[in-house]
Order: sequence, then C-alpha cells, then structure tokens
Amino acid sequence: MPIEVHCPNPVCARVHLVKNRYAGMRGKCPACNSWMYVPKTEGLPSVIGARPAGLADAGSWHEAPRPAAKTMLADRASAGAPFEDEVPSEVAPSKPARTRPEPEDEEIVIEEETEPAGEKKPDRFGIFALILVFLGIAGMGLTAASPFLAPGKRITSGDFTKLMGAEPLPGYNKEMEPYVIGVPSGVGAIALLVFLVGLITRRSGFAGMFLLYLALFGSIALCWIATHSFRLHMNEVSRLEKFVEARKQAGVSGEATIDPGQQSPAAMAGTAGAVLCFFLALLLLHRSTLVRFLFFVLLGILIALGPVWVYRNELGLKEYIPQDLENTLNF
Repeated sequence: MPIEVHCPNPVCARVHLVKNRYAGMRGKCPACNSWMYVPKTEGLPSVIGARPAGLADAGSWHEAPRPAAKTMLADRASAGAPFEDEVPSEVAPSKPARTRPEPEDEEIVIEEETEPAGEKKPDRFGIFALILVFLGIAGMGLTAASPFLAPGKRITSGDFTKLMGAEPLPGYNKEMEPYVIGVPSGVGAIALLVFLVGLITRRSGFAGMFLLYLALFGSIALCWIATHSFRLHMNEVSRLEKFVEARKQAGVSGEATIDPGQQSPAAMAGTAGAVLCFFLALLLLHRSTLVRFLFFVLLGILIALGPVWVYRNELGLKEYIPQDLENTLNF
C-alpha cells in the first residue's frame, strides 16, 4: 500500500502517494520543490468513506433552507430597524470551501537517489582491480628479494671438481644488488600508494590512474632487464651442461650437475607477474570500450617487444632485423 505524503508548503498542499521503499527518506515535491519527509508507517487512505446509515436521520440542520435575502431586508424595514451599509452576514458571499486535492499516484524525487544534472559519476575502484594491484605489488616484492635467494651453482665430483670447481654461477654482484633491490621497491611503493588510496576512497581519479601507469611502465622496463638477465643466465647453464656432456664422452670420470638457482627465475617471474597484474588492473579501471581496446593493443605490443627482442635469435627473427639496429641495441 502506498504511503500518503502531504506537501508542507501551504501554498501547494498537494498530496502524493509514494512507494513503500521510500519510507523514512526525504524528497522534493514535484510541484513546488519543497522538502517532504516520507513517514515510516503507511498513511491512511485519502478517500472519504460513506456515512454510516445510523447517522442518516440525525439532526440535519445544515439541510434546512436559508431565508432569502429580500425577505430578511423587508422584515428589518417593517420593524423600523435602520439599514446598514454592510451586507448582512447571512447573505455575505462566503469564500469557496477549500477542496482537498485528489492524491496522484506518482513518485517523489528522493534525495538519496538523485544526482545533480550534468555531474559526471566518479569512476569506482573495483575489488578485482584492488586484488590485481596487490598481486602486482607482491611481484615487485619478489623481484626486490631475488638477490637474497639461492644463487646458481655447480655440483661436481671426481675429475669435474678440478675442471669446473664448485663455485656459484655468475649472478648478481655487489654493485648490482642496490639497484636490483631499490628499483623494484620504488615501483612497488608507487603501486602500494595507489592500492591504499583505492582501498580507502574506492575511487580511481586522475592521480591514481597516473601513478598506476607509472608503476606499469616501470615494471615493463624491469621485465625487459630481467628477461635479458634470465636469458644470459640460462645460456650459461646450457653451455656448462654441454661442456659436461662433452667431457663425459671424452672419458672424464665423475659427475657434474648445474643448478640454475632461484635468483634469476624469481626476478623474471616477479616482474612478469607485476606487468600482467598492473596491465589487467588498468584495463578494468577504464570504462570506455574504445579506450580499453586501444589500451590492450598498444600496451600489449609494448610489453611484448622486450621478450621478442631478447629472444630474437631463438625465434628466428634476426635475419629480418637491420644490421644498424642490431648493432645499436645489441643485448
């Protein structure tokens, strides 16, 4: 049953029927824009019922005919009463009775559900985007922690101990460790700021999008470097394994195992995971379908350029690359 709401403006005084879901809320009268309060309980119906039959024969003084104005004036003249300038109250024109407006079945505009015209709704920072940003931060943390993981090493026995030794494989040196730790930590700090602001405000403004783009480009650059380092590391492991096989065929006794370690694979996995998570988070935060398509194509090409260039020899693309470009970007 709809709730009956009366406009408090005495000039308007309209009656509206409002749906039950607006109970306890405020809204504006559609006629005069005055604020109205919708009660939490349903109002009584505005239709007046029929009069009970028992009261039909009661005193009906209001039904008695009024004396005519001319008769009253004649009586006063015969009684010698002086005429007055004012019209007797019995014949004075009465104001028209104020009729109660019929309630209309319409909905009032509720304050909580309305927005100013022309105001742009802010972009919402969804829960999935927050999760992706958090996973990207974890990827940057893994990259920053990679120098503290187990390095690659040679496990030798017999004659291979003399030939190869048991020293660790070339990895991060002391000069590189501050950069390996500091740069991913900085990118992760930028993404952490975006995560905290999005978690608190649940809005993705220009500043948040800019910082997330900055974190994405930083992780892309780190991913290129980590991919190059991983390729060099695995080429060294492959070269040592071939060396061991050749020496075994030559009759050298003993065993040799090459352990690639955890540093280079962790850095590679951390940067690649961060790039993927930041990329998907930005893809979710964009609202326009056209912007999402352009973002996916352009950023996808930019992300793929690094690994394709690093593994150009393995992919058979070296013959299609100009020699000048090869000499300039020889890594």
